[in-house]
Amino acid sequence: MRKVVNIGKEHDETVFRVLKEVLTIEGAEEVAYNYGVGGSQEIQVWEFRIGDETLGATAETYVGLSIEGDANTVTRIADAVK
Repeated sequence: MRKVVNIGKEHDETVFRVLKEVLTIEGAEEVAYNYGVGGSQEIQVWEFRIGDETLGATAETYVGLSIEGDANTVTRIADAVK
């Protein structure tokens, strides 16, 4: 089962730093990154590989920073970040 969790504001540098630390501890490898601008909104999308799982992270203006993937993995990472 997949799950999406908002873990903070898209401009919160502390949340980004902690997420990066948690992903490093988890052994995550960044496999893709995309950036786009539409009007006043920016979006950044990352894809990570953790073992045989894929985890997505999205930072979007006015929406926040969210992670998406296997429910257990997302819950574990979100809990570690918060």
